[in-house]
Amino acid sequence: MAVQPASLEVLEKAAVPPAQARAIVRAIEIEIAMADLRHGFELRLASTVTQPQLYAALLGQMALLLGIAYFFVTHLQH
Repeated sequence: MAVQPASLEVLEKAAVPPAQARAIVRAIEIEIAMADLRHGFELRLASTVTQPQLYAALLGQMALLLGIAYFFVTHLQH
């Protein structure tokens, strides 16, 4: 990924030394690239979950929460 000249120009106008300006721009570009990769992975992962799997997960979570609530209600009455 090439360093963006406009970004370098902004940093250099702010009196940031050229070597530091290049490092800052490169770090930002790496973060953007990583964010794009994470987003793409999340989209692929989300597209592989089927509707029955989603409902099963929701029912499982509800059962767990109801179990926790039942535990506290029955044990905190004493």
